[in-house]
Amino acid sequence: RCLNMASPCHGGVRRMALLLACLATVSVFGVDGMFEEQAGAADWRVELVGRVQHTVFFPAPLRRTAVATADGVVASLDAASGDIAWRQVLRASDSIVAMFAHQQEIIVLTESGHLQSWDAVDGFLSWDVSLVAAVSEPPVSSQLPSGLAKPLQAKDQATLVLSTSEDKLAVLLNGTVFAIDAETGAVAWETALQASDAEFFHLGMSQDLGSVVAVGANAAGSLVAQSVGLKDGAAGQVQPLGTGKVAAAGCGAAGPYHLACVKGSQLTVLPLSGGAEPQTITVDGTNAALVDVTGPTHSSTLAVATDAQTTVHNIGAKGQVKQIAKGEARSSVCAAAVEGVSFVALASPSGKVSVHDMDGSEVESGQVSYPEHDGAVARCFLRVFQKGSASAYGATVVVRATNDALHAFKLPSTHRWSRNEQLAYIQTAHFADLPPRHVDFDAYAEGGTAVSHFLARLSDHAGQLKDLLLQAEYTLVPSAEPEQIETPTRDEFNKRKLVVVFAASGALMGLDSVDGRVVWQRHVPNSHGATAKLFSLRSATKTTPLSALLLRFEDRTVALLFNPLDGSEEAPAAELGAAVSAAGLLPIENAAGSHVLALVDSTDRVVLLPETDGSVQAVEAANQPLVLFGVDSSSGVASGYQLAVVAGKVAAERLWRIVFSPSVERVEAVSSVRGEARINSLGEPLSDGSVMFKYMNPHLIAVATMSPYTKGSATLKVYLIDAIKGAVVDKTVHEGVVGPVHLAQAEHWVAYHYRNRKQKRHELGVIELYEGGNKNFEEGFSSRNTASPIVVRQSYILPSSVSALGVTITEWGITDKQLLFATATGGLLALNKQMVNARRPVSQPSTAVGLQPYHPMLPTDDRLRLNYNQTLERVMGIATAPSGLESTSLVFAYGRDLFFSETAPSKKFDVLNDEFNVYVLLLSLAALGGVTTALSALTKKRAVERLWK
Repeated sequence: RCLNMASPCHGGVRRMALLLACLATVSVFGVDGMFEEQAGAADWRVELVGRVQHTVFFPAPLRRTAVATADGVVASLDAASGDIAWRQVLRASDSIVAMFAHQQEIIVLTESGHLQSWDAVDGFLSWDVSLVAAVSEPPVSSQLPSGLAKPLQAKDQATLVLSTSEDKLAVLLNGTVFAIDAETGAVAWETALQASDAEFFHLGMSQDLGSVVAVGANAAGSLVAQSVGLKDGAAGQVQPLGTGKVAAAGCGAAGPYHLACVKGSQLTVLPLSGGAEPQTITVDGTNAALVDVTGPTHSSTLAVATDAQTTVHNIGAKGQVKQIAKGEARSSVCAAAVEGVSFVALASPSGKVSVHDMDGSEVESGQVSYPEHDGAVARCFLRVFQKGSASAYGATVVVRATNDALHAFKLPSTHRWSRNEQLAYIQTAHFADLPPRHVDFDAYAEGGTAVSHFLARLSDHAGQLKDLLLQAEYTLVPSAEPEQIETPTRDEFNKRKLVVVFAASGALMGLDSVDGRVVWQRHVPNSHGATAKLFSLRSATKTTPLSALLLRFEDRTVALLFNPLDGSEEAPAAELGAAVSAAGLLPIENAAGSHVLALVDSTDRVVLLPETDGSVQAVEAANQPLVLFGVDSSSGVASGYQLAVVAGKVAAERLWRIVFSPSVERVEAVSSVRGEARINSLGEPLSDGSVMFKYMNPHLIAVATMSPYTKGSATLKVYLIDAIKGAVVDKTVHEGVVGPVHLAQAEHWVAYHYRNRKQKRHELGVIELYEGGNKNFEEGFSSRNTASPIVVRQSYILPSSVSALGVTITEWGITDKQLLFATATGGLLALNKQMVNARRPVSQPSTAVGLQPYHPMLPTDDRLRLNYNQTLERVMGIATAPSGLESTSLVFAYGRDLFFSETAPSKKFDVLNDEFNVYVLLLSLAALGGVTTALSALTKKRAVERLWK
């Protein structure tokens, strides 16, 4: 009956067939998952905000500090601890240019023309209005003019003011003023300004709060102003504002009612409305410039900085200018208001803070102290509150250091909390091995005797035995406290490592992979604008570890050697007077057991790190050609060099040079095979019993280039280049592509991500190379004596865009590889390499073994997410490292969030699972041993008795 298609059991047969197919898929590729109690056991996440530009303080009972960044992040911090209560990450292009509080709402204006209101309690979006549709081009925004004095440019910009009398928001976008209801976000009216020859760049308020005033400059360079009524949007006449020409970089907002301009040592204050005359005063010092005053306030306050000092001035009701405070040069200025009373604070670069009222009286002062490596005070944010009496005030100040770290203080000097926001801008990261506990590096130093080394080994074993006994005590007696270890040391399976990171602000830091805490931190001066890369020269085995930080500028290069365990400098920084053309670790070690880092600059000068005679001797004694390659993304020049010792010095001979002209094709991404990666499998089996050997070229590099965009798309080319002879092994071309492009490379394959504009989808391209002729692996790989490889290509469809790609790595290379995707939706996917294999059969029969038939769509199962239900925002890079377990690879993703986790691509085949009952096993072994002993004694007794018979 079941063979009959009309039979009622036919549906059951189909369901059974579908179930068997699903089970077959799971058995071949595997699906990972976790229990709820496993979440957070081997992973952690750090949420970050970024470089804070705006703040709003909410007093009790909310007790929150709302912050916003220029790159589109709005967050609410707990005022007592600094922890994130909620956070909203907008598009990276949505730069927040203005922020203030309206009742229990946080209102922000973005550069893309969005005006948004967020609930200050829970972070829900109350309303969102887009004003871009009303203008021809996206607006360029400036800061909130209420209390700010940021220099303005004479061009169309977006500015915003809040009318407390009408509860309306006024926004100036490209010559049009919009009025938005602050409660609902509804556009009440819009008015196009009348002056056709003027470019309006600033929006202020009239003294009676009944209208807004737009300020611009006409073709002759004179300032003009036009008022617009808040109730009905009626535009007034265009009136001249002040006299003379306006310097674009010399004018800024002086509160909502005035405009200030600085020329030489002359400060001129222009009222935006009324009959008051402009006021001009002379400031002390040279190179006078307006200073940005942070903090929303309705007071008319401005600050001027000179070479010698920073002064703060208050503008009275009749336009008179009065100096109310004076501080050190390059001081930050911030303002606040409480119960209608305005205050201003000066924070010197050294951390001295003084708070003044509008009469110039000092209300509060103090000294803020934080670690020196964070740098000087770059920006301050002020909150003033009333103490017991109505005339007594206290102050809380949040300062942003030059390395983007945030510190909160209650004046005069009480530290409240700190946030390492510099971690939101990590440029490069790598893992550093930790030393075993109780290892004395000095005891194993060169020159020691065999006896000293033997005694050091005994000391190591004694310390490890002590740790074992303490761990056993803690396991048997949970109430016993384990011994606290301040300096991280290696754990049993070498999973605990230091994650060394370098941020764009110059912060070089070491993070503990157990919980993400900062173990050490130092500041690298004069690193702004550099492209950074980290190298591991020596691991922490029996000697002090060594790492290198390479900073590449347009015209010079700086290399820093440091100890990754504590960040201490191992040697003075080496500086090259030219940009580096090629850099890399050589496959040799010097006498100190350190790999040699070789740098070749644009003048073909060679620098070896460490800069010792042992490094030169190691190059001279090398029994293989030492080749370096480099790709300059800005100039598009790829070069290969061979190193040799000539007359006691290391020289570089250029082997090849390829130029990718930026006007024709711009270099987007570069990748290469990791030098420390080990390969266990040299081929892939076929169904006929033969083997398809992998093309294991350790010198293969991948270069992705993009042509200039034409009609919204470009041409993507992926070059595979042999770095020994500069030959292009393969070239893949894709038309109609939109960037960015990301590359990942391992063993014999390359994966890359791009957006197919024509199909309107994101795709993953995979290229795999196999040996094209007979191969004798005992002779090793030679670029000069090898046949052209067989190239296999395939493309897959991705569910969303990708911001970073990575590949897992294990200690011996036995475990399957996983391709790691950081998606735009906040996921970190770990996909088995077999799922993106270029040889997945398109049709049957096929010679492929163990590969699922090709399907263009890649799976999006949530169980493939290493971060399960956590969202990772704006991941920019993925670093991986092997652990002591062959089954386990360590993963660190960095961006606006930091995330660390473990992944086991082939399951944990070399370790017992967490549910394994060790005590039952021990009891079973003890019982078995007891039974064996008893039976052995009984057997011997019976044997003796038989002999006496």
